[in-house]
Amino acid sequence: WSVFRADINHSMMVELADSIVELGLKDAGYTYLLMDAGWTAEKPNCPTCLSHRNETGHLYVDPTKFPNLKDTVDYVHEKGLLFGIWYGFEMCDDATFANDDDYDYAHYATLDANFFASVG
Repeated sequence: WSVFRADINHSMMVELADSIVELGLKDAGYTYLLMDAGWTAEKPNCPTCLSHRNETGHLYVDPTKFPNLKDTVDYVHEKGLLFGIWYGFEMCDDATFANDDDYDYAHYATLDANFFASVG
């Protein structure tokens, strides 16, 4: 996060994975490539969408940065590395619903668990 902040994308993750392997870092025990915040986006033209989510409540991956996040994850795995994705509780939250007793956080947690399983 300190270096890239939210300025990340598919190409950068591919280059980082390649570098970890080519520089011998993988052989030295560095087996994780962790991606911090910046992989989601606000859904354009969706005033009813929660932050980081689309119309159906699913996490909204920034399509300009990651046209297909599974491709990114698969590439990293093909290099023999593990891929970690930052995920924060605020992705299940919205100020509009923060004090709503009927707000179903478990619903979003289930959606998100299924999302992460789908990208590998």
